[in-house]
Amino acid sequence: MPLDLLRGGLRRLAMAGCLGAAVSLYPAAPGGAHPSPTAPVQVANLPDFSNPPDLPDLPDLPDLVEHIRQGIVGIEVRLQPHCSRAPARARGTGVVIRAGGVILTNLHVVQGAQDLAIRLPSGETRPARVLAADKRTDLALLQADIPGLPALTFAPEAPRIGEPVLAVGTPLTYALSVTAGIVSGLDRAYDRVDPIPYLQHDAAINPGNSGGPVLDRRGRILGINTAIPDEATHDIGIALAIPAAMAQRVTRDLLAHGHVRRGWLGLTLQQLDPALTAHMGLSVTDAVVVVRVADGSPAARAGLRPGDVLVKTAGRPVAALRDHARAMEASRPGDEIALTLLRGAKRLTAALVAVTAPVPNAPALHNAPTCEDDVASHQPPAETPLSLGLVLEDAGPVPDAAPRHRPGVRIADVTPRSAAARSGLRAGDLLIAIGRTPVATAQAARDLLADAPALTLALLIERPGEGRSYLLVPRQRTVDPALIGNVATAVRGPY
Repeated sequence: MPLDLLRGGLRRLAMAGCLGAAVSLYPAAPGGAHPSPTAPVQVANLPDFSNPPDLPDLPDLPDLVEHIRQGIVGIEVRLQPHCSRAPARARGTGVVIRAGGVILTNLHVVQGAQDLAIRLPSGETRPARVLAADKRTDLALLQADIPGLPALTFAPEAPRIGEPVLAVGTPLTYALSVTAGIVSGLDRAYDRVDPIPYLQHDAAINPGNSGGPVLDRRGRILGINTAIPDEATHDIGIALAIPAAMAQRVTRDLLAHGHVRRGWLGLTLQQLDPALTAHMGLSVTDAVVVVRVADGSPAARAGLRPGDVLVKTAGRPVAALRDHARAMEASRPGDEIALTLLRGAKRLTAALVAVTAPVPNAPALHNAPTCEDDVASHQPPAETPLSLGLVLEDAGPVPDAAPRHRPGVRIADVTPRSAAARSGLRAGDLLIAIGRTPVATAQAARDLLADAPALTLALLIERPGEGRSYLLVPRQRTVDPALIGNVATAVRGPY
C-alpha cells in the first residue's frame, strides 16, 4: 500500500476513534435527546491515567544483555557422514542452566552428531557431550568444561501476552545476536500431534537460534526457541518456544533420573480423519482411535481394545492427538486419569491409574539413514491396478511374546504397482485387524477381505520397529482417489 494512502487510512481511523469516543461520552437522554455538551457528564469505570502505577525497577538493557550473553553459547555440530558424502556441519544455541557447564538446548540441534563443540562468548571452543535427552519435547542437556560462566534461571511464572522479550542465539553464520519483541501468544500448537503448548513471540529468529533462550526484561528464561512455521525458511515474525515451565520440569527429571518421569497408560493412538471414520463406520470425526494396547498396561487391565475411539482424557475433549498427549505430559505415575471412549454405539468410561512409563532407548546420536534406505526413498510412484495386491501367510508364534499379542498374519509379498503398494504396505508388515475385526490366520484374513463389501478397506498394520497404524487400501480403481493413501502420519504413543 502506498505510504500516503496508509497515512490517510490511519487518519481516518483516528478520526473514527475520536468520534466514537465523543458519542460514548454523551449518551442519549431519556426520549432520545442528547444533553448539552456543556452539561456535566458522569463517566464511570474508566481508568485513571493521571497517576500511572509505579513500575518495578528494570535493569538497563545494554547492561542486561552484557550479563546474560555470558551464559549463552553457540553449538557447533559435525554430523556423521552419510555414504560417500563429506561430513555435514550444523549449528545451534544453548543456555547454561547450572554452574559447571550444564547446557540446555534442542535435541534436533545435536541429534546425528559425530562431534560436538560449544563456542563461548569469548570465541573459544570447548568439546561437549550429551548428558541426556527427551525426544518428546525435543530437549537435550549437554556437559562441557566451562567453569565460571553464569547460569541463567527460569522465570517463576508464565509471561503475559504483550510482555517484552529478548531472543539470544547464533543465527545463520553470526555469533551471539540479540533481538527484541513481545509475547504474541500462549498455548500455541505446532500441529495436531505435538503436545507442547508453545510460547509465540515476534523477536527475530533464524536457523541457528534453535536451543537459545527467550528472556524477560530481568534476564530470566521464558522459553527455549525451537521452531518457526513449516512454510517459512527464515524469520517472518512468528517464533515458537518451549515454555519455561515445561523446560524446567524436563530438565529436573533428566538431571535426576536420566529420563522424564511421565504417567503412562499403555495406549498407542491414531488421528481420525473423515475417510478413516467412514470406512470404520464410526460416528465421530474429531477424536482419536486406539491402535495398540500394551500388554499388562493400565489400559489393558481396564479392558481397552484396538478400535476403541477416545473422546475425552481427564475430562477434556480429545479432538486431536495433541489433546491426549498434553494431558499425559502433565501427569505423573500414580495419577488417576479418567477416559471416555466409544466402542461401536456404546459410550464407556474408565478410570486408570497411570504408572511409570517404560524408559525409552536413549535417542541415537548416530542415526543417519542407510544408503539403501536413501536409494529406496527415491523410487518413482507406481500406478494402482485393480487388485488389492497382497500375499498373506501365517506368521507363526513369536518367541517370548505374550500369546494374546502374537501376530497371526504376515504380508509375504506386495504386488508392484498394486493398490496395497500404492497405499504404503510392504512385505514383512503384520496384518493385525481388518476394520475393527482382529485376524489370527491368513485364511481368516482372506475370508474377511473377500466378504468385505466396502470399496476401501481400513487395515491395522504393525511394522516391526515402527509400531501400528491404520492404512486405507482401495479394492479397485473406482474409489475416490482422495481416500487412497497412507493416513498413518499422525500416530502418537504409547502413552
